[in-house]
Amino acid sequence: MTAEEELANLLETDAITDAAIYAMIDSLGDVDRVLGEAEPDRLSQLYEQLHLGLRYNPRENVVEATSSLRVVSAGVRGRSCTLFTRCVLSR
Repeated sequence: MTAEEELANLLETDAITDAAIYAMIDSLGDVDRVLGEAEPDRLSQLYEQLHLGLRYNPRENVVEATSSLRVVSAGVRGRSCTLFTRCVLSR
């Protein structure tokens, strides 16, 4: 097998589908309730471990959130996955 074939196979098998992401989120349960009841020190640790970043853009009245997660895989080092979302705040 050539290196190009190996790379093509790697990219195909490493892809995470939208359905898989939603299934992972659903498996967490009522995250909103749990976070709402959490102690501030524990939340701080969680946000740090998630590498959570929030940036507010006052011109657009938007909050942008990013999180870099470490994904466990069969590889030696695993891989990271950066999530990004944008929330427009009501005026």
